[in-house]
Amino acid sequence: QFVGRQHLVDHAHLGGFLSEEHTPTHQHVERAGRAHQTRQHPTGAILGDETATRERSGELGTGSGAIAIAVKLACPQAQVVAVDKYESALAVARGNAHRLGAQVEFLQGDWFEGWSAPPFDLVLANPPYIDAGDPHLQALQNEPLHALTPGPDGMTDLRHLAREARRHLAPGGSLLLEHGNAQGPSVSEALERAGWADIQTRLDLAGWPRCTGARA
Repeated sequence: QFVGRQHLVDHAHLGGFLSEEHTPTHQHVERAGRAHQTRQHPTGAILGDETATRERSGELGTGSGAIAIAVKLACPQAQVVAVDKYESALAVARGNAHRLGAQVEFLQGDWFEGWSAPPFDLVLANPPYIDAGDPHLQALQNEPLHALTPGPDGMTDLRHLAREARRHLAPGGSLLLEHGNAQGPSVSEALERAGWADIQTRLDLAGWPRCTGARA
């Protein structure tokens, strides 16, 4: 078993990509485990089993690469692209992918800016979503501050992704956003305002409403 600072998981579900120097948060661990347990894209539980057949998947703000790598390992036929603003994060992600033999394409960019790629069938993102003034930040030491909070309003990046992601998806493509356990209604509202369909929020492995998905 791998013991993280905040979560305990079966190491088999992680595929061995966790390094001692760069430990993903418990949210990353939960989603990676779910991807391996269900053998489908993480959105399968929200958007239907047909999501597992989607050919092009993109993860924005990949960090250590946990989610992108889990998707690729669970769906070897998928073309997976992972984007991050910081080269230091991409270096960690590339190393993790190399150790696992996961063929993921890594690109540097700020959400949808600074890179280009054909439309995706699936876009996933675990953006910073904690308000800068939230007292819980003091207890979160596993990641740099910019990976946890976008500033005073924790919804800033989630709203941006809700507005911009559709133009980067193929017709009928899907979006899945991780968010705080009290942000589901706000994320759903942002997606509805942006014209998304089939909006659903589901629980994570700990029973919290932490992921909201929709179709373009």
